[in-house]
Amino acid sequence: MRPLGSRLAVSAVAFVVVVATVVATAPGLGAADVVRDADSPLDTPEEASGETDGNGTTVGTDGNGTTVGTDGNATVAEAPGRPSKSSQLLRDERVTRAAAPAQAQVSASTSSSVGGEGRTRVVVELEATHPTAYRDRLRAHGAHVEVEHGTLVQVTLPTANVTTVAALRWVQRVRRPTHPTPTAVSEGVSVVDADAVQAVGVSGDGVRVGVVDLGFDSSAPEIRDNVVASRSFRATPPAPGHRAHGTVVSELVVDTAPNASLYLATVDTDVEFAAAVSWLRANDVDVVTASVNWVNQPYDGTGFVSQVADEAVADGVVWTNSAGNYARRHWEGRYRNADGDRWAEFGPGDERNYLNDGRPLSGRVGVSLSWNDWPQSDDDYDLFLYRDVPPYGSRSRGEDVLVARSTRAQTGFQRPTESVGPTVERGVYYVTVANYDADGSHVLELYTRDAAGSLEHETPESSLAAPATARDVVAVGAFDWVGERVEPFSSRGPTNDGRRGVDVVAPDRVSTSRYASFAGTSAAAPHVAGVSALVRERKPGATPNQVERRLQRGATDVAPVGPDPTSGYGRLNATRAVFGENDLGIVGVGQTRRGVVDAQDPFSPAFRGYYEPVALSGVEGVRVNVEMRAKGWGRDPYLFLLAPNGSVVATDDDGGAGLNASLVHTFAHTGRYTVVAGGFGTTDTFPYELSVVERPELTPVSLRLAPNVTSVEAGEQVAFTVVRADTGAPVNATVQYDDVRTVTGADGRALVRFDRPGTYRVTATAPPTATERFRTDEGRVTVAAAAPDPARFEVVALSVPETVRRGERVRVTATVANTGERTGSQTVHAGVDRDGDGALEPVVDESVGLAPGETYSVSRPVLVPRYLPPGTYLVGVRTANETVTRTVQVEG
Repeated sequence: MRPLGSRLAVSAVAFVVVVATVVATAPGLGAADVVRDADSPLDTPEEASGETDGNGTTVGTDGNGTTVGTDGNATVAEAPGRPSKSSQLLRDERVTRAAAPAQAQVSASTSSSVGGEGRTRVVVELEATHPTAYRDRLRAHGAHVEVEHGTLVQVTLPTANVTTVAALRWVQRVRRPTHPTPTAVSEGVSVVDADAVQAVGVSGDGVRVGVVDLGFDSSAPEIRDNVVASRSFRATPPAPGHRAHGTVVSELVVDTAPNASLYLATVDTDVEFAAAVSWLRANDVDVVTASVNWVNQPYDGTGFVSQVADEAVADGVVWTNSAGNYARRHWEGRYRNADGDRWAEFGPGDERNYLNDGRPLSGRVGVSLSWNDWPQSDDDYDLFLYRDVPPYGSRSRGEDVLVARSTRAQTGFQRPTESVGPTVERGVYYVTVANYDADGSHVLELYTRDAAGSLEHETPESSLAAPATARDVVAVGAFDWVGERVEPFSSRGPTNDGRRGVDVVAPDRVSTSRYASFAGTSAAAPHVAGVSALVRERKPGATPNQVERRLQRGATDVAPVGPDPTSGYGRLNATRAVFGENDLGIVGVGQTRRGVVDAQDPFSPAFRGYYEPVALSGVEGVRVNVEMRAKGWGRDPYLFLLAPNGSVVATDDDGGAGLNASLVHTFAHTGRYTVVAGGFGTTDTFPYELSVVERPELTPVSLRLAPNVTSVEAGEQVAFTVVRADTGAPVNATVQYDDVRTVTGADGRALVRFDRPGTYRVTATAPPTATERFRTDEGRVTVAAAAPDPARFEVVALSVPETVRRGERVRVTATVANTGERTGSQTVHAGVDRDGDGALEPVVDESVGLAPGETYSVSRPVLVPRYLPPGTYLVGVRTANETVTRTVQVEG
C-alpha cells in the first residue's frame, strides 16, 4: 500500500491531467461519475463499476476521474494527486456557500448518468415548497421532472446544465438520489402461530397493508387477489431480481394475513421512497412494511428516510422494517492513528480492513463510509479500495493496486460520507480510511454490500440501517427457524443515540414461490407486518404504539433474558400479539371465559358489529351448549359459531335467560371452531362471560311447514305456519328459500315475499332446546310472472303559444307516450277551458294506438272562440290517464 505521503505529493503534470480529464468527460460535473454517492448502496445501472478492456485488464475510475488499475504487465498505476480544496468546483459538491453565497451546493460527482444521452439524474432541493413556476424554470434548463416530494424534485438534466441549475437563487442544493438495498405457504406462519389466529377467523380482513420495495409482479398468483393498487415511483425499470424480491415479501404478508389488502409501491431512490409513502398515506393504509434499507444515513433516526417513516407512524400507520443484514458487514470505531501517518487503524497497528474475510472475491463491490458529524461536516476523511498483491494477506508495505477511491471534499456544507462501488476482477481486496483534513475525534462507520462480503474487522453491534433506526418503526431482525437462533448476519442495535434498536425477530429461511429458502431480514419483516394486520383487524382502534407494544410483549424471549439489542423482545408470537398476553381468546368444553366487547375489537356487519373471536376445540359427535351472558340493562349478547372452514353453523340472540345468548350444537368435525361473541346492536360494548358445557344427545322432533297457498304471482306474499308435528304447537323457527330468511313469531307464523317467477324449495328450521332437536321440514311454492300493467298514455311534452287573439287558432303540439306494459289505443283530445272551470272542452281529437314505450306526436290547431272575454285560459291535451295544460293569455 502506498504511504499517504506519496498520495499527498502531487506533481504539476498529474494535476493538469486530472483537470483535463474532468473537463473533457463531463463539463460542469467532474469525473465520469463511477464512484457512487456514499449513501447509495444498491446495485443499479448507475452503480460505479470497473470495465474490462480487450486485454482482460481491469480498470476503474477514482473520485477525481482518473483511471487506475493494472496494465498488461501488471505495473502499478500511481495514485493520482489531489487538487487543493479551492480548485475543486468541478468535483463533488464544489459550489459552497462560503465560496459563492448566492449559489446552491452541487454534488456533481455523485450524480447518475442516464443512458448515453449526456443526461444526469439528480435531486434538486428547493429553498421553499416549489410552485409551478419553479418546475417551468427547471424545464427551461432542460430538466425532465420525474417525481416530487415537498421541496425535493428528482429530475434528469443535461450534464452540462447541472452547475447552472445549482447556481439558481431558489435552489438550495443539487445532489444525486440515494438508493436502498434489499435485505434479502411460508413455514413462518406456523412458527409465529399465525395459523392459530387465522383458524379463529382473524385473517387481516379489511386491513390495508402497504409494501415498499424495489419491484413487484402484481400479477403473481400468490398475491394478485389481494392487490388493490400498485404504483411505481421508479424513474428506471426494476431488475428481474428486484421484482422477485418485492413479490415474495408481499407473498409473506399474505401468507400471514390472507385477507389483507395490498398496496404496492416501487421505489429506487430516497425521493421516490418519500413520494411512495405519501401515496400510501393518501390511501389510508394501516400497516407499511419495507424490506429495504439505506446506509450512510444518520444512524440515530434523524436521517431523511427515517423521518419519512416516523411521519407515517405519526399519521397512524404501523411501520415494520427489516433491520438489515449488516452484522458482519459493519465496522465501527473511533478514529485511531498511533503511528501518526493519518491512516485509520481498524485494530492495533492494522490500517487495512479486508473484504470477504480476506478471501478472494470478484464482481460488484460496495463500501460506504460515514462519521458522526451530521448533517454537514467540515472534517474530511477519505475512503480507498486496494487489491492486495500476492501473497495475499502478507500485509507487506509493497505497491498494492489502488482500485477505487472516494475523496469528496467536506468543507462545512457536505454530508460526512464517502463511497466506492466498482466491479472488480478476482482477487483479495481491502479498504483503508485516511484523515485528509479532520480533527480525528470522530467515530467512523463502514458498511459493505454485494460481493464485498464480511469485513475482517467487523462490529455486529449498532449495525442497523435506516429506516430501521427510526424512533417509531418496528425494527425486525432475522430468526433462523430451523437452527432456532438469531441469524449471525442480522443487524443489531443499539442505535447511535442509545436506543435498543431491534424490537422483535421473525423467521427467515422460509419457502416462497420464487425462493426455496428466503433468508434475511427481508423475509422476517413481512411476517411482522402480517401479524400487525391481524392485530389491527381485531383491534382497529389501536394506535401504532399500542400495536408495537403488543408485538413486543407477546414475543417469546430467545435469550439473553429480557429485551436486548440483538433479538429485541424475542421471536414474534401472533397469538399473544393479537389476543393479548393474558387473553389468548381460547375456551374449552367445561370452561368459562370472561372478556369485553369494546371499540378496540374488530367490527363487521356480518357479525352485527364489534365482536371477539374465541377458539373452541370441537370433537366430532360431541354436543355442547355455548352460552354468552352479560349483566346490566340493555346489554344484548349475540353468538355465532363457525366451523373449522369458517362457515357459520349456528347463531343465537336471545336463546338464554333474558337477553343472553345460548346455542346448542353437535360438532360434525374434529377441529378448531370459533365462537364469535358480540352484541345485537352494531355499537354494543360490554363485559361478558362465555361458558361451554357438554349436553347429552337430544330427542328428535319433526317440524311441519304449512303455507296458506302454494301458487302466487311475483311480488305477492305467502303466509307460512311452523308447528310441532307431534303436538301442533307453534315453533319459533326460520323459514328460508334461496338466501331469504324470515323468522316466525311466537305464533309460528311468518310472511314471506316472492319477487321472481319460479318454483322455490322452502325450508323450516329451528334451534335445539336443552332436550330436543328439530328436524327440518320443507315445501314448495310456485311463483308465476305478474300480469303486465295495462296501456297507459301519458303526455310527456306540451308546447303552446303564450298569447293568442280571440277567434284565432292556437297550435297545440304534444308528445304522447305509452308507459304501460301492454299495447293499447286511446282517444287523444286537444282543447280549451272555455268557461274557466279548469276542465278542457275538446276541440279536436284523434284515436292513437301505441305499443309499450312507443310515442306519438300531436300537432293540432285549436280555435279560441270569439265570445271568450280577454283573460287567462288553459289550453292542453287530455288522454284517458291524464290531462296536461299550459296557460295562454287571450287578447281582444
